[in-house]
Amino acid sequence: MQGDQIHSEQIKPPKVAHYERIQWIRDTITERARELKPKAIGIEGFAFAQAHKAHELGGLGYAVRIDLIEAGYTVFTVPIGTNKKFVTDKGNSPKSVMILYTFKRWGFETASDDIADAHGVARCVEAYHSDLQTQRVQQVRRKLELVR
Repeated sequence: MQGDQIHSEQIKPPKVAHYERIQWIRDTITERARELKPKAIGIEGFAFAQAHKAHELGGLGYAVRIDLIEAGYTVFTVPIGTNKKFVTDKGNSPKSVMILYTFKRWGFETASDDIADAHGVARCVEAYHSDLQTQRVQQVRRKLELVR
């Protein structure tokens, strides 16, 4: 979240060795945070079903979190199911439904399921900070993990 604005974007890392890729992604995300000066940052939780990439994604996820925390940002982990449930009212919605409901709820148009997921994560963090007391918002508040 950037003030009262939502920001989500997709970065494309270069095709380099695993360590260099993780380092590039970590550095790029931290640099974007410095440029945008967000009020809070939401990061989608880990996809445990993707066992073939678990070590690389886990290393990347924690490298990014640690870097952002050390830079002084407030960071939330938004579980995947919580994001899907907040956006679509179902915790197991396919990505195409996330794209549709991101548009229906907020008028945010994208063809990228990754950007729709990121926008949902940002909206979860926004809801966490809002004064709204709806059941959907209260569920999000219970599920988000404040990393720092």
